[in-house]
Amino acid sequence: MGSPICDLVLLSWNHLEETQPCLESLFQTTDVPSRLFIVDNGSEPPVRDFLGSVRPHGAIQDVVLLQNETNEGFPRGMNRGLRASSAP
Repeated sequence: MGSPICDLVLLSWNHLEETQPCLESLFQTTDVPSRLFIVDNGSEPPVRDFLGSVRPHGAIQDVVLLQNETNEGFPRGMNRGLRASSAP
């Protein structure tokens, strides 16, 4: 598979019951070489630990975890992920 042509940004704040299925779906359905940026918006330690354990799978070739110490809100959290992106 070639270099990532798409960057995906997933914002997380606690709620593993929603985040885990979302990640599973991304790994199962993404079919172009991609990099996944997970922006953690100040989640509790167990959630942060889980997010730190997420590894690339399938077409998602790289997983980058960006952790905020506090909940920065949706716009700032997403913008952090978008600023990290370099895919065309």
